[in-house]
Amino acid sequence: MDWNSAVERVIERLNKTGLESPFQHSAALVDYMASRKIVPKSDLIAEAVKINSLSDADLVSSILANVTVAVHGKGSVPDPGGWYFRDDTLGIYVLDRWFSAAWREARLAQNSN
Repeated sequence: MDWNSAVERVIERLNKTGLESPFQHSAALVDYMASRKIVPKSDLIAEAVKINSLSDADLVSSILANVTVAVHGKGSVPDPGGWYFRDDTLGIYVLDRWFSAAWREARLAQNSN
């Protein structure tokens, strides 16, 4: 997987007009996930609330779905090889380490411009 190209597609998709969440909020949520790599679902929802009072878990799911479509196309996140893995029993999200690194690098470059 070319994670750098995948991240470029994610940034492009999250910048599209008409999405439920503006880029800065969606990107901030992915920033949070990428900086931690393993995120309890409850922490992810709490962070979404901090970002923009996004208390609706469906909105968080929408953001994750937009990233998934940009990375993998339509359908579910492949396992293995997906940009993240969700463990419903433990209630956690685990990001692919290469996606996480590529995301953080791209966002650092974006924020330094």
